Amino acid sequence: MHAIRTCLTVAALTLAPSFAAAQFCQPIQFERGSFSGAVSDTLTPSQARCYTLEVGSGQAARIAVIGENMCVSVSGVGDCQAEFRFTTRAGIYELRVTQLFRSASTLPFTLTAEVR
Repeated sequence: MHAIRTCLTVAALTLAPSFAAAQFCQPIQFERGSFSGAVSDTLTPSQARCYTLEVGSGQAARIAVIGENMCVSVSGVGDCQAEFRFTTRAGIYELRVTQLFRSASTLPFTLTAEVR
């Protein structure tokens, strides 16, 4: 019984950071009838911004970040690029915007998502 409780505790601690991080992701929502959306914000050198995008299967997606020294990572697709184009699987993608190289200042960015 102790071994089972230990395994459950380890599993809970392992999953907790992912769950906590997901709670702070802002959903990107498209206006009714639109196939794209954008979010503008700023990042300090040590920050990352998290967004989610819910899509259906087999759609053409384009995720891009515009801003000096910025990159976006898309869960299950790739890390730290200015742009991704891919065919979606049904579900929720997590998008993380970070500074490519840690700068000395806060920098603005715009994240765009298109799904057709």
